[in-house]
Amino acid sequence: MKKLTNLKGLLLMLFLAGTSTLLAQSSIYGTVKDQNGELIPGVNIILKGTTIGTSSDFDGNYEIKNIKEGVYTLVASSLGFDNFTKEVNFNSPKIVLNIVIVENAQSLDEIIVTGVVNPKSKIESSISVSTVGIKQIEQASPRSAGELFRNIPGIRAESSGGEGNANFNVRGVPVSSVDLDIYSYKKTVFH
Repeated sequence: MKKLTNLKGLLLMLFLAGTSTLLAQSSIYGTVKDQNGELIPGVNIILKGTTIGTSSDFDGNYEIKNIKEGVYTLVASSLGFDNFTKEVNFNSPKIVLNIVIVENAQSLDEIIVTGVVNPKSKIESSISVSTVGIKQIEQASPRSAGELFRNIPGIRAESSGGEGNANFNVRGVPVSSVDLDIYSYKKTVFH
């Protein structure tokens, strides 16, 4: 009988310890907007030094659940914006933090478009890599993506037929296997 009582006591202690651990967890939620009040989707939000994080949804909302009590540094980052950093003390069950990130076009160093199956950095690439920077694009003043591609070695672009009828020839690739989507490049380069 005494063993049964000890077992019940042990189970009660384990239950209370597990419950207190569950109760000691927090969640944080809110919205992500830019300085103009526009909701921003796809912003990465992490607790620095952990693997805990999320990204904002299509409506700019985010939520991170099951965070152990403590002080963490929350970092929100997105391409074209300055990082948002704030120290947050997780000591209550629900924390509301609305994030405002500031647009920063200078943070856009360059856009890399590759045509290979396994993308790699320039140093790791076994193929020729060309970079067209912002200054080169401004100097060229292209009126279309076809004109922009003329500045890349190994590509011959003819845009005489307008934006939709641009012809591209890539050195070393048979014409029948070249299939460039000019509109996707236009979105990447000009927006």
